Amino acid sequence: MIATVFGVTTDWLLGRSETIYSNESIEWSEEAIDEHLHSLATLFPNSLQVSYWHFYLCEHYPEYAFEERRSLYYSLPVRANIAILIREVRLPSLYWSVYYAQNDFKKRGVNAKVKAFFHMSKEEAEKFKPPSRKELERADNLIRLLMLSKINGKKVANKGPIYDVEAACC
Repeated sequence: MIATVFGVTTDWLLGRSETIYSNESIEWSEEAIDEHLHSLATLFPNSLQVSYWHFYLCEHYPEYAFEERRSLYYSLPVRANIAILIREVRLPSLYWSVYYAQNDFKKRGVNAKVKAFFHMSKEEAEKFKPPSRKELERADNLIRLLMLSKINGKKVANKGPIYDVEAACC
């Protein structure tokens, strides 16, 4: 389970190998995210937040949203980082971060935009709070990892992770 969450190989986790990531370990982690989102959709069928994750990725980051493209644009360490952050960042917080930036980094009106976008019920709206500084940092990191660079008009792969396990442990 730990290997799946972090996208690492079980052999590396147990100290049997120097290979931290493999295609299989990352794919298992990404499949676990898909299963988690599907189970949330089943548990909360009226929650737009669950279905918006897929919409958000397809709309803004199709290179990541479509499995067959991921390996072309994202390295294994970056994909592992994305898998962890998708589990950690609530989608309303991600949108809050985007609206905040669009609003010249002023908080006024940002909550209302997020609540309207997600069609929050009165109860949901009352419970919704702006994200913590840590959650905003994670949302920003997720966006940085998902964004591809452009060189001469062509999209270029994102090779470097933000949370570098290899550098930290070796």
